[in-house]
Amino acid sequence: MPESIEKSLQNFDKKLDDFIKSSNEEATTNAKLGRENKSKLESLNSEAEELREKVSEIEQKMASRSTDTPEYQTMGQELTKSADYEGFVGGKASKMTYEAKNTLLGSGDTVAPDRQTTIISGASRSMRVTSTMPNLPTSSNAVEYTREKVVTLNAAEVAEGGALPETSITYELVSTPVRSVGHWIKLSKEVIEDAPALAAHVDTRLIYGAQLRLDSQVLNGDGTGNNLSGLALSGHHVVFTPTANEKAVASIRRAMGVVEASEYMPSAVYMNSSDVVALDLETGGDEHFLAGNPRLVVSASVWGLPVVKTNAVAAGKFFVGAFDLATAINMRKGVAVEMSESDDDNFTKNLVTVRATLRAALSNYRPAAVAYGSLTS
Repeated sequence: MPESIEKSLQNFDKKLDDFIKSSNEEATTNAKLGRENKSKLESLNSEAEELREKVSEIEQKMASRSTDTPEYQTMGQELTKSADYEGFVGGKASKMTYEAKNTLLGSGDTVAPDRQTTIISGASRSMRVTSTMPNLPTSSNAVEYTREKVVTLNAAEVAEGGALPETSITYELVSTPVRSVGHWIKLSKEVIEDAPALAAHVDTRLIYGAQLRLDSQVLNGDGTGNNLSGLALSGHHVVFTPTANEKAVASIRRAMGVVEASEYMPSAVYMNSSDVVALDLETGGDEHFLAGNPRLVVSASVWGLPVVKTNAVAAGKFFVGAFDLATAINMRKGVAVEMSESDDDNFTKNLVTVRATLRAALSNYRPAAVAYGSLTS
């Protein structure tokens, strides 16, 4: 025990003994007061003794711990105290090898991994097809619209009192059903509760998946079963046939002409990403790139129209159209993410089903405003 603590306890004992002696002397004049004081002071004396024993025990444990802990030495200190070093310095050896014995090395046991909360996503396609079309709400399970079928405008100049020519317009009623698009996945409740970032990532990917499918259906849906009737379906576009031996860029311009001949102004071109690359790499006679200087920012455009690069379009195919007038996406319900334990045996297995769904229809108002075909023959 340190000398200062021992001395303090001794002083406390002396003062306590003096006080007990004084109290006993007072007890001769007042027996009751003497008995009470004596009892209290004896209790205090007992507590002081216990305090001294505890302090002594703590001191012993601290001394034992300090002797059990090995002295930490730096690599340099270990090196200079090693027998190999002493032999080398003393000229007994021409070389030496030293292996550090207590150097702390990074390992799975000593260094905790830095767990990042960010979830690394895979590739995501830009939903640019649907973004070039009007998005209109609907509150029904089907969308009906009336469109012109055959139009013969016979307006002409007539003499005074002459008969005016008759114009003929026929109409047709078109109905397009609202289709459901969606998918689901099962997660444990522990993941949802303990890894909210992962759960949120799953939600995001489910939303993306539903939108991705709609983006593809707008172009490629075959109209059978629960599929949408996409723009590539016969009757939803004007068929474009490329001229033999012409380049892709010439075909695009000719297809624009087909749309323009129907009195519509094209608004965009849909192409597969690989075909856009081929278009960008076309060179002139002096080997310069026709798309522009590759060291500068070159916008994805052709003949003044924005090019929508999407793998939803098959390689070698393309669309040109006035998509702002030709089509519309009728949204019955935007993408909704829902969770439920009441599915299959989720409750007993502590699972949650997460699903993402949307409901939409595609209205094809003006088939003549869209041209679709192959880039080259």
